[in-house]
Amino acid sequence: MPCTPGGPKEAGSYTKKRPDGKPQAVLLRHMTQPSFANDEGTAKMKMLNEFRTFGAPVSAWTAVRVATLVFVCASPGAARSAPATDDVQGVANGFYAVYGTFRPSDGIPDAKGRTKYEPFISPALDRLLIEGEAAEQRFVNATKNMSPPLIEGDLFTSNFEGATSWSVGPCETGAATAHCMVALGYRGGSKEDSKPVNWTDTIYLVRNGAGWRVDDIAYGAPWAFGNKGRLTQTLQSAIRDGNNATQ
Repeated sequence: MPCTPGGPKEAGSYTKKRPDGKPQAVLLRHMTQPSFANDEGTAKMKMLNEFRTFGAPVSAWTAVRVATLVFVCASPGAARSAPATDDVQGVANGFYAVYGTFRPSDGIPDAKGRTKYEPFISPALDRLLIEGEAAEQRFVNATKNMSPPLIEGDLFTSNFEGATSWSVGPCETGAATAHCMVALGYRGGSKEDSKPVNWTDTIYLVRNGAGWRVDDIAYGAPWAFGNKGRLTQTLQSAIRDGNNATQ
């Protein structure tokens, strides 16, 4: 999808107005060159070197801004995959969209799994996931893999089996914190799981320099079995148990 009406400029030149209102010809090179999408840093350096007006160089800040625009326009997937960090509900939906790619969602995600979540989660939650995975490994080593994992089943919802559907409701937003009610459901493929199970969790977000990020989840299911309390509490408990495990 073009970033401006009519799409990005083709290589060549076009005319813009200077601050004094006089026309000024600007030379554009490689505006739509696909290789720019592969290396943002290279793109910016090339644009700094190759953007020239007839008679004077374009300012470095202008070149960097245009190079960034070229990078995004040349990478259709990049714009679609980047979370709308100023939209609380959008970030929450992005988080659950990633969650939906894990079937089943079981235990603490590994490094590959965290990479998918990281655009949507806070540094504090990311750190807990990293420490939790390390604690799980220490526990495995201490028990010679003869005990169940510290965290079994789905970590990100109340239900052990996880959720097969979700809907992020309206969010209450403050200056630096927000939370949203999330209606979740589970329906398995077997006959005994054919009856839908529904519950509501609450997702908590914090705002930092990068925008809104998921920071915690409160488990809200009413049944006796399943996750209780909060996601961060579950991770902190697992980290303590893993650190205290002895060989």
